[in-house]
Parts: sequence; structure tokens; C-alpha cells
Amino acid sequence: MAVAVLCVGALASSCADDPSAAYVSFAARYAKAVCLRASTCCASADFVALYGTDQTTCERKVAGNPDEAREAFSTGLVRFDRGAAEDCLARIITDTCPLVYRPLPASCPVNATVGTRKIGEVCDADFMCASRNCTGQLCVERPAPLCDVCLSGEYCGAAGCTTVVPAGGACTYSPMCEASGACVNLVCAGLVSDGGSCTSGRDCATGTCSNIVVPAAAGTCRPSLCQGT
Repeated sequence: MAVAVLCVGALASSCADDPSAAYVSFAARYAKAVCLRASTCCASADFVALYGTDQTTCERKVAGNPDEAREAFSTGLVRFDRGAAEDCLARIITDTCPLVYRPLPASCPVNATVGTRKIGEVCDADFMCASRNCTGQLCVERPAPLCDVCLSGEYCGAAGCTTVVPAGGACTYSPMCEASGACVNLVCAGLVSDGGSCTSGRDCATGTCSNIVVPAAAGTCRPSLCQGT
């Protein structure tokens, strides 16, 4: 069973010097916060599907394997951004249920782990790079986004911001369609009601596809996850 090191009391100074201990301690706090929010935001069936049968199982699942974290930090390939981690955790604790579950809580520990390799240095995976982009075994800048911020009535397509497709027009995925529509059988149509087929929450009137709970290529539209009970 995973056992997390808590940075409290006499251990606080050692955690300050040991990024892996700080990460593991934060992951335990994050897991506790997520599971506490889940217990109040989620219906019991969704809690069980997402996290397991009880709080202890939930915390163990959310915190992850501390040995893997220690190994990553021991190599010196990553560092832990404590400020970003704490900001993320504060939002988990204080935001409303619909904001926390959009559709799942942010992964604060992962988001606050930053690669130490600089642009031009050798890498084997994205996580090793400060830019989070390893291409051809070298850390490189992340490519500029194809679109900055598209205007209302546009979507980000292969050629940049493009006017959305009206109902009845051809499409390949739902963001191409008007906000009130989804791409159904390659045609922009109305958003799908609960029980209808979907490949992502964007297809559904409620914004939630069942494959977010049980990963699958497709699912059915269902009531939104964990919006408060």
C-alpha cells in the first residue's frame, strides 16, 4: 500500500530540501482534498466509478505511487513547482463543484512537475523538458498555437480560426458545429440528449459523455458528473 511522507513538524525542513518528499507530501494533501470534494460533489455511484468504494481507496488512487515520484526526482530530470501546485490545490478546495468537475479535477501534482532540460538539450520524453516538448530527442520550443483566441462563431481548424458550420452542414468533429449543435454521423445536428451516443462531452446537451467515467472510444450522454448533491 502506498504510504505518503507528510511534511509537518520536524520533517518540514527535510521536505524543503528534498523535492521528491515535497511532491509526495503534496500528492497526499491533494488526494485528500479531491476525495473530500468528491464525497460532497458526486452522487454515490459516480464516486464509486471514479474513485472506488471509500475514502481510503480514493486517496490511494488519486495520490499515485510515491516510489515512481521519488525515482523521477532522483534522476534530476524534473523539479517540483510548489507555487503552481498550491495555487491549483486552492482552486480544488474553494471552487464550486461545477468548476472543479470540468469534467474532472485538475491533476495538480502532475501539472506542477516541470522538466529540467533546456532548449537544445537531449531528451527521451516530453516530461524531461522545461518546454514539455521533446522532438527528435531534443528539447524544443512548443509550437505556437494554430489559433490564439477565436471569435464567437468560429472554431480552430487546420487553417486557423474558421466560421462554424451551421446545422445540416458537413463536419468531422463537434467543435466545428455551432455551440448549440454537435457532429452526428458527420453532419452538424442538435446536441445529443441523455442516452444518445457520444464520443466526447461536446456532443451532449449536458456536456458529459459516459466514457469519461469508464474510458472507451464511445459512450452515451448522461447527466453531468459531480455537480453537487
